[in-house]
Amino acid sequence: MAQITIYLEDTTIAKIKQAAKKSGKSISQWIARLVKKEVDSQWPMQVREAAGKWNDFPTLSEIREPKAKDIPRELF
Repeated sequence: MAQITIYLEDTTIAKIKQAAKKSGKSISQWIARLVKKEVDSQWPMQVREAAGKWNDFPTLSEIREPKAKDIPRELF
């Protein structure tokens, strides 16, 4: 696993230390989780495999199709 060096302000480092401690993770684990979340742009495999599995889900045209007649609005 590679290491990188970043430069942060002291106030930011203090906030990171506090957040990492609160989460029960090391600073490295806490930052790595945030970076991974930002760079992972694909849906998990389980979500991608679920696409199209609902046969009873309405189509867009079915959703937009009016089901009942609108009633006139009241005037104020």
